[in-house]
Amino acid sequence: MKCRTVAQLALCALALGAGAFASAQDVSPAIKTSRPVTYVVTMTTTFVVPAGNDKIDQLRVYHALPTLRSWSPLKAAIGATKLDFVPKTANEQAHEPTASRHLLWQIDGRQKPGEKLTFSSTLTIPSPSRALDVGSVRTTWKHYEAAPKDRLAVVDPAIAKAVHPEVAKLAAKFKAAAPPAQAVQAMCKWIVDTIKYDASVPFASSDVGSILKNKCGHCGHQAALLQQLTASAGIPYRMVWGLNLYAPDGRTAELRKVRSDFVNVHTWAEVYLPGVGWVELDPGLGANAFNVPDHLIQNNRWFQNYSIWMREGGADKVPTWTAVPGGFRSDYGVENVISYTKKK
Repeated sequence: MKCRTVAQLALCALALGAGAFASAQDVSPAIKTSRPVTYVVTMTTTFVVPAGNDKIDQLRVYHALPTLRSWSPLKAAIGATKLDFVPKTANEQAHEPTASRHLLWQIDGRQKPGEKLTFSSTLTIPSPSRALDVGSVRTTWKHYEAAPKDRLAVVDPAIAKAVHPEVAKLAAKFKAAAPPAQAVQAMCKWIVDTIKYDASVPFASSDVGSILKNKCGHCGHQAALLQQLTASAGIPYRMVWGLNLYAPDGRTAELRKVRSDFVNVHTWAEVYLPGVGWVELDPGLGANAFNVPDHLIQNNRWFQNYSIWMREGGADKVPTWTAVPGGFRSDYGVENVISYTKKK
């Protein structure tokens, strides 16, 4: 969940300045990267077996590992080093369909009612700021008529089919007014100008009708709107999940009052521009969407930061979050705290 205001993030991006960037050898010349900032990130997940519940006989806890991107300063399986975790029983695994990696703790056997279980992982992550030089992009709408170099760079037909009529009209307007990169910028500006940031809304991120009706939502809602706008315009899109590091202790932030796992978490996106490739952007930055600061760190493409599965009464299920006034409450005492320090 995005924890800084749009204005704060925009200022961060603008403060980077074009002169702060240097091209990386394995990145499109249109994408500039800064010198990496190194973060040491710890994620701690807790789960409480409800009192009176003796039906849980397996628990699986997943921690996402940072995705290795073309602009990453590392050349390894993941975008981090010095991986450590407690308990030591976790296994590092790959999820081939999404080219992602994660840690998995699996505890078999009947779980004692009232017991609190804790899982923690720590990683060192070098992260540069990334920015697209929009003025150097020569992508036109006609370029999308040719087969993409990346065979996965296609518009999701399920999303395209489900585009809200109001969104389709807006997408056509943006498409008629500007080339693809500039159209995406305009889409993001419209999202920020139209949708008030509110992390406590009870409707799902995918509920575009409710987003438009209420004109509010969090970063997941912003990303879902951009997904429909780009799908309608014919631009391939993929969601990005990961970290927005702004609260070092992972606790002293307003979003913690809304939900205990919202702090230092974020959802943003990538779009495919022929001739450039997949380009990262944050719709919450509005017209500055293509200026991505170093404190936004991509995790895997399978789930957002952590996930918990349990086998209860012979069936797999996940903990649920119930909407309460001003926020959400976990039915299983779930808490996920992401803290960090910067290395000098």
